[in-house]
Amino acid sequence: MKHFKIYLTIFAMIIVGAACGTNNDSPNNTSSGSTGDSDSTLTPTVTATLPSPTNTPVAVEESGETDELPALSFEEILDAGIESGEWTKEEGLVRFLKYFVGEISDQEIAGADEVTIKSGSGIVALTEEMLAQS
Repeated sequence: MKHFKIYLTIFAMIIVGAACGTNNDSPNNTSSGSTGDSDSTLTPTVTATLPSPTNTPVAVEESGETDELPALSFEEILDAGIESGEWTKEEGLVRFLKYFVGEISDQEIAGADEVTIKSGSGIVALTEEMLAQS
């Protein structure tokens, strides 16, 4: 459990760093040395690559009409894995976090390739809640 907390903390720091980022075109940017501080250093920016969103798939009925398939999110797949006994909540969260940062593919998470809602914010929020409770 200790390693789980460490991993999730590091992941949260990466996500926050990527979300905050640095803007080198900012008028407040002092990295050019204009302040006279010769010891200033640049802070590296971490970027995370998430799977690109796709259009919502539609099912075509025999009558030729189209109906939108129900939305499927990462949280629903997490819950289904917990209910089926495939993983615990903690194990599932770690799997999804690894998927988000590219350590594993969607083939290693049953149903991840069928997700229609590509936002991982729900998984990150569940992770933050779990860390706050421990």
